[in-house]
Amino acid sequence: MSQRTLPVYLSDEECKAAARKLAETLWEKEQKEAEAKDSAATYRDAIKTMAETISELKTVVRSGVEHRLVDCEDRKNMAAGTTEIYRLDTGEMVESRPLSALERQADMFPRDKVVVVTSESLWGKKGKADS
Repeated sequence: MSQRTLPVYLSDEECKAAARKLAETLWEKEQKEAEAKDSAATYRDAIKTMAETISELKTVVRSGVEHRLVDCEDRKNMAAGTTEIYRLDTGEMVESRPLSALERQADMFPRDKVVVVTSESLWGKKGKADS
């Protein structure tokens, strides 16, 4: 005795069961496709980030220089009429720019030496008109 795969007509119940199985399988496939897209996007983003890091590190290794935040100090050079910016780690001047009009005047009237003048300080407790 042997067996062969041959066409068999399905009953209504068998057709309904096949339709349910088809719908379930389609739904599962769509879910897996959505998961695959999410995973692909996640991997794509991770790979892009790694590529950017690699590019930055190649430049650092090739040049021996890396850009970092460095503490600096602004120093006014009134004689030259400039503000000079110095690195605090090396003492090197990294920028020089002209003083603004406000910066030039600021030294004429330092904030810690400002005296507030009121009518009381000029004429005592009573104002001049009251005398």
